[in-house]
Amino acid sequence: MKNKYLKDIFKNHLSNISFDFSKIMSIGWKLDVADEEQLIFYQFEDNDQAQQKLFERSQHSLANFLVLNHEPDQKIDIPYVVIKEDFKNIMKEVCDLYFPIPQKCHFIGITGTNGKTTTVELLRQMLSLNHRKSITIGTLGVRDDSGTVFEFGMTTPGFIELRKIIYDFCHEKDYLIMEVSSHSLDQERIFGLNFEYVGWTNFTQDHLDYHKTFEKYFEAKLKILKYLKSDRKLFIPDTQKSLIKKVHEFDKRTEATISIVEYPKGPFFETEYNKENFKLAYTIFRALFPQLDKSFEALNSPPGRMKFIEKENYKWKEANESKPHPSVANSISKSKILT
Repeated sequence: MKNKYLKDIFKNHLSNISFDFSKIMSIGWKLDVADEEQLIFYQFEDNDQAQQKLFERSQHSLANFLVLNHEPDQKIDIPYVVIKEDFKNIMKEVCDLYFPIPQKCHFIGITGTNGKTTTVELLRQMLSLNHRKSITIGTLGVRDDSGTVFEFGMTTPGFIELRKIIYDFCHEKDYLIMEVSSHSLDQERIFGLNFEYVGWTNFTQDHLDYHKTFEKYFEAKLKILKYLKSDRKLFIPDTQKSLIKKVHEFDKRTEATISIVEYPKGPFFETEYNKENFKLAYTIFRALFPQLDKSFEALNSPPGRMKFIEKENYKWKEANESKPHPSVANSISKSKILT
């Protein structure tokens, strides 16, 4: 049945090509490891290096059919179609066919230079403590209450991989909380998604190897507003006053986080930046559930985000970590926080 719909999706782009979609069983994005039943979307820049990579990968690929965004400058043996203007929309249509978005799952996006992983994980724990099933996508992979269930190696997966992850893991979940990087916003990896709420942790100079200028980096971050539902809010920690003012100039849906009287106990929440991350997660939680005014004493720090060390016997408090070198251990007082 999907094959029939595939043919309908591509019918306006295959006027000069006769192709049988009946053998296509799946879609993908990795040309060099594709199998003979896959349709591959391959997006590339039109320069000599990218063209050569396309040619080399196609020589070893078993892909059944390619969808390209530029005309190849060398002969490719795999059947293909070039879709320039409508590439992203066609890719979304095909993903809607193979990886439809679960309707009951609500999406929340977290962006910012630092603190995305912590904020995402804290919000997941808050939801879990209130009996809401949630899952996260980000630097730590795909996580739910059981821990990490899938790893993919970047902050925000590519478009098709992200859609597949959402399809595979979100059907039984109430909320998906995801880290949204500036790279993913610039490359439209979250195209077609809609966020109930967005959190923006902070904004400092970073990723200029990719964005080239601070202004372009900021412009990329601002693109997250395109994915925020029209009647919802973007929250920024109230201490980030200049960022709040600047983003508010572009979109009036921008608001500061609510005031927090008491933070969870423990060294993790003694640092100012983790207080901000907690405040942001808590503000989004309260926006989702305004009737639930409660404290969260049972929150844990995300894996790998902070280690608490005790000097006794020079051993790490966490059993799976190796002990520090004596020169390090000798400099540790009774207890110390390492980030």
